[in-house]
Amino acid sequence: MSKSLDFAPTRRALLSGALALGSIGLSKAVLAKDTATELADPLRPSGMTSADLVLIDKKARPTNAGLPDTRGLWLQNPHTNEEITVLFWISGQYDNLAYTQVCRLMRDWRENAVAHMDPKLLHLLWAIQRGSGFTRPLVINSAFRTRRTNNLLAAEGAAINSLHLHRQATDLRLDGIRPSNVAEYVHSMEIGGVGFYPTFTHVDTGRVRTWRRR
Repeated sequence: MSKSLDFAPTRRALLSGALALGSIGLSKAVLAKDTATELADPLRPSGMTSADLVLIDKKARPTNAGLPDTRGLWLQNPHTNEEITVLFWISGQYDNLAYTQVCRLMRDWRENAVAHMDPKLLHLLWAIQRGSGFTRPLVINSAFRTRRTNNLLAAEGAAINSLHLHRQATDLRLDGIRPSNVAEYVHSMEIGGVGFYPTFTHVDTGRVRTWRRR
């Protein structure tokens, strides 16, 4: 059973007329396969394996009743003052424009470098935000990093071969919620890496692992 965050979730439609994604349960997060026909120049992200995940081929339909085939994100970048609300996964297909908008917001803002983020990361972010009932945006402190930026941050403790370089990671916060609670919530899903930091939470689509920094 997934752990709950420290607030009562409510429902919020991301866009007028959109599905209220907050009404769907979190314990069975659905991650969609990346396909060449759905994304202009997609990465080939490493696969995830977890008892809590269902991998859906673009030609297949979900077998779990009640799982959403429409997913959205509400994101903020505090460094650039950008904010977006998008539906990136509609009726089992990626929306290219929405995916592009997400990748741009998650760019390396120091270098103004945009990269194709791992599509599975978007679904993981959706699962995290679902836990908040879509009552607040995910604040993206750091996502894609160029080698130059990562080398700069390595002096502050960033991993030399960080998954930020490989477009598979983001550091985030949900204002009003303790980062440790967010991290515990993500950790309970057993999906990728989770870093516990005092002011943010690191999540990625690599192997399952955790670490703590004070």
